[in-house]
Amino acid sequence: ALASRAYAQDDFANMFGNNGGSCPAFKCSEGYDAVQKRPLKLPSPGCSGLGGGMLAMTGKSDGEDELASCCDLRHACFSTCGTTRKTCDREFEACTEATCITSSDQEGCESSAKINVMMAKMGDCRTFSDAQTAACKCVSPEKAPAAREKIV
Repeated sequence: ALASRAYAQDDFANMFGNNGGSCPAFKCSEGYDAVQKRPLKLPSPGCSGLGGGMLAMTGKSDGEDELASCCDLRHACFSTCGTTRKTCDREFEACTEATCITSSDQEGCESSAKINVMMAKMGDCRTFSDAQTAACKCVSPEKAPAAREKIV
């Protein structure tokens, strides 16, 4: 019962972004290396998949449409074996900033970007961990270089 209570507390903390964007990296059993699965699959539910239903309450703006490629980039990053959640979140925020600089509706874009970045940071580690588990496979160290070359 104590272990399940600690797990519940971790879930609650992670649900509200208290993990600082730090999610555990994908790890293979001892003696195996993680490599990208083939064929490379980069699924994306778009900006609506960033975290929670609050985006639905804000309504969809033109700024959100402009940010769709940034949301897709973040989901693709999550599906890249060996990446970190912090890297994906940093790249997402940089993408939204760069997109809004060139937007014809800079104010609307920046408003949507702030909401999307906030929602992305509030998400727990499950989405990241699930994407890493789906993207990675474990192979013996001798097979890892060849497996990585097939992806490139």
